Amino acid sequence: MHNQSNMFCKSAENRSFFSMLRSHRFPFLIFVCIGKFLGCKDPQPESFPKPNKYIALTIDDGPLTHYYSYPDDELRWDTVTKLIDVVQTRHIPVTLFVIGREAEVPSMASMLYKWASAGAELGNHTYNHRSFNEFSGVEWLQEIQKTNQILSPISLAFKQRIRYFRYPFLQEGETLAREHESNRAVRDAGLINAHVTIGTDDWTFNEKYMALELKQDWAARYEVGQAYMRHIHKTVAYWDSVGTALEGRSIKHVMMLHANRINRDYLEQIIDTLKQKGYGFISLDEAYRDPIYGQEDLWATKNGVSFLEHLKQTKLYKEHVLKR
Repeated sequence: MHNQSNMFCKSAENRSFFSMLRSHRFPFLIFVCIGKFLGCKDPQPESFPKPNKYIALTIDDGPLTHYYSYPDDELRWDTVTKLIDVVQTRHIPVTLFVIGREAEVPSMASMLYKWASAGAELGNHTYNHRSFNEFSGVEWLQEIQKTNQILSPISLAFKQRIRYFRYPFLQEGETLAREHESNRAVRDAGLINAHVTIGTDDWTFNEKYMALELKQDWAARYEVGQAYMRHIHKTVAYWDSVGTALEGRSIKHVMMLHANRINRDYLEQIIDTLKQKGYGFISLDEAYRDPIYGQEDLWATKNGVSFLEHLKQTKLYKEHVLKR
C-alpha cells in the first residue's frame, strides 16, 4: 500500500498529466478524492529561486474579456474560475480592472463577486471601454464616476475602496494638454492612474486563439499558445532592460494581461516561468512605492504604450533641450 501511494503521488506531481485531468471535471474530482485517501499532498510547483525582480499583475477587461463570445454561462464561468484558481493557488496579488457597463450584467456581476471573494482588488476601467481620444474632459470624468458608482456595492461588500484606474488601450491623450486633461479627471474622481510598464499583446494572440478554439482546431490553437509564451518572455525581457537602462536597476514592474481564453490556459505557465527567471509577484500598492511612478512625463502619443516609453522619450526630450 505504501508503494502504491508513492506511485500515485508521483503521478500527481506530473504537471502535464495533472493539467490534462483538470480539463475534465469529473475524472479530476475522482483523482483528487483518491489522492486524499492515499495521503497525497496537493501537486506543488517546483521550487523557485529567491526573487530579485518584481512584478505586480493586473488584469484588464474584468470580469471576463469578450463575454459575449462564449456560447453559454458554463463556459464563461469556466474561464473565470480557472483564472481565479491560478492566482489563488500561486498566491499572486492581482488587481482586476472592470468595465462598468459589463458589471451591470447580472451574471457578470456575480463573477465580480467571485473575483473579489478570491482577494482581487477591483479597479476602474471606464464605463464603455472607449479611448479618451473620443471624449471631452467632462465626459471622461462622467465615464469614470459612473463606473465607480456601479462598483461601489461590490467594493463595500468586501471592504474595498476603488483606488486605481486603467486607461482603455493605455491612451491618455494625443497631446500633453489632452493628457493633462484626462489625468486631471482621474484625480478628480479620487483615483490613481495605474501605469503599465510591461504591456503585452495578449489580446492579439487571444483573437487567433479564440477563433481556433471555436473551430476546434486544437493543433493550431496549441501553436498560437506556444508563440504567445515566446512573446511573453521577449516582452518582459525587453521592458525590464528599458527600466534598467533608465534607472540603473530592475524596477518594480506593472504587467497588464486580460481576462481572456489564452490566459485561462497559460497564466499558470506565465507565472511559473517568470518565477523561475527570478521574478516575485507583488501587489500594485507595493509596485507603486517605486519612485519611478512619480517621475515627470513630458511626452504624449495617440497610441497606448508602456509608461517606460513615456519616460524614455521624456529623457530624450530633456537631453535635447539641454543641448540647445
